[in-house]
Amino acid sequence: MNTPRRTSAALLATVLLCAPVTVFAREASVGKPSVLYAEPFKDAVVLQKLSAATTVKILQRKGGWSKVQHQQNEGWVRTLDLRLGKAAEGSVVADTFGLATGRSGSGNVVATTGIRGLDEEDLKSANFNAEQISLAESFRIDAPVAESSAASAGLQTHSVQYFDAETETTGTSNRHDR
Repeated sequence: MNTPRRTSAALLATVLLCAPVTVFAREASVGKPSVLYAEPFKDAVVLQKLSAATTVKILQRKGGWSKVQHQQNEGWVRTLDLRLGKAAEGSVVADTFGLATGRSGSGNVVATTGIRGLDEEDLKSANFNAEQISLAESFRIDAPVAESSAASAGLQTHSVQYFDAETETTGTSNRHDR
């Protein structure tokens, strides 16, 4: 056995897996007029207004925000306002290809962005807030009021059967709470 080599390989793998993920700056363009903020919040200080087709480099992502660099400024932009790659310059070939593939329009790119919401850091830094709990509870209504409201909106009651994956695959269930 080559123990020192295995130890070195295991140590290297551990360091690589535990190290913070660093993504090389990726070029993107602003898909619509947007704002470069100092922090990833809508009420943060505005550093600069960005026009559509402005080229930026994505440095980091956090929830629905991307940290970008534009000229000498670094700041945060809503991820949904960005398109990967440079802004497209129209050409006959590109326009024809766009018509053939259904991807016509600005940049001939179909964009999808997934945003998860809370990340681990958000959860670790969260604090109990009695005011927010009270506010949430103030929106609660009784079942009769909800039913009346639904009826006035033309909604109908539908029964939905409980789905049990175990019963669906084996034909039997170990659930005793039915």
